[in-house]
Amino acid sequence: MDKAKIREIQEKGHYYSVPKGISMKPMLQSRENVVDIVPFDGLLKKYDVALYYRETTNQYVLHRILEVKQDCYYFYGDNCWQREIVPHEAVVGVASQFFHKGAWIPVTDKKYLCYVHLWCDFLPLRRLLFRIRDKIKRIIYKHRMRNTD
Repeated sequence: MDKAKIREIQEKGHYYSVPKGISMKPMLQSRENVVDIVPFDGLLKKYDVALYYRETTNQYVLHRILEVKQDCYYFYGDNCWQREIVPHEAVVGVASQFFHKGAWIPVTDKKYLCYVHLWCDFLPLRRLLFRIRDKIKRIIYKHRMRNTD
């Protein structure tokens, strides 16, 4: 695990992350936003966006908590339908604000909280739609691969 990120969060009180990938769309665009990650005490809560270490791929991941259990969190990317079960000790920080379209938006912002509830409270429907989307993408990919041979 890259201890530099953890040390920076602990020593400086924050770590600026520039996320890459599509897993947190529409909230975060790959390499376009900055997220301020800060240390936390105790348990995080539902809807928090947190940075955690994924040992299987040796990488840090920034996703949203949608369920808090006694020994783990259930994380989902805003653009994902699969949950990831993450032990509490793998979480290294939590988002306090993010830079979007020229302004810092705190996670306490009313418009942001409205987005969070609208987006996350419809997870069952979103999961179904994203599964369908992913199956269609696989079918299209397989079809293209057959036609290029």
